[in-house]
Amino acid sequence: PHRPRVLGSEGLATAMIELPALRERLVDAIAHRLKLDPAFLADLSRRMVLCYTSASRFSGTTIDRVMRAYERGDDQVTAALHGLRDVAEMMVGALVACDSGLVGRLLSANWRHQQALDPRMRTPEMGQLENAVIGAGALGGKAAGSGAGGCMFFLGPDDPAAVVLGSLLLVGVLVELDDARVDV
Repeated sequence: PHRPRVLGSEGLATAMIELPALRERLVDAIAHRLKLDPAFLADLSRRMVLCYTSASRFSGTTIDRVMRAYERGDDQVTAALHGLRDVAEMMVGALVACDSGLVGRLLSANWRHQQALDPRMRTPEMGQLENAVIGAGALGGKAAGSGAGGCMFFLGPDDPAAVVLGSLLLVGVLVELDDARVDV
């Protein structure tokens, strides 16, 4: 049987953050490369916890439902899309300011907006994992990518191992940290 897993975070934060930040200007999007403090990137990488819930879903049908709702002028979907854009704008400032707390809060805000797009965005397994990890002190988190693969990532507190791993053990997660592996 498939069990949830936590994968080592080496390089995850760097890969996520070094993607160009997009700023919407009228209809066009202009990419801006962010120059971030290397020590801050290393700290984010150290705190990042990537989790696989082993419960994937098909994102194609979700995207179709969201697109149809947007085309109908659904107020909730439109507000969520605007919210996602606003969070992306605020994330640029949080990253440049090296503000881990704000980065965590914005990750969670992004996730709330994603869930507002469609009620099936979050699986029960994702909800259980999110509640456990955030409850244990993570600064924030969200689905990785579209979330269809059942992966989530969280920004842990200053000492993520002590707080976050304890919560993962409670939900029966297979834990892998870099080269070490612990079955629970």
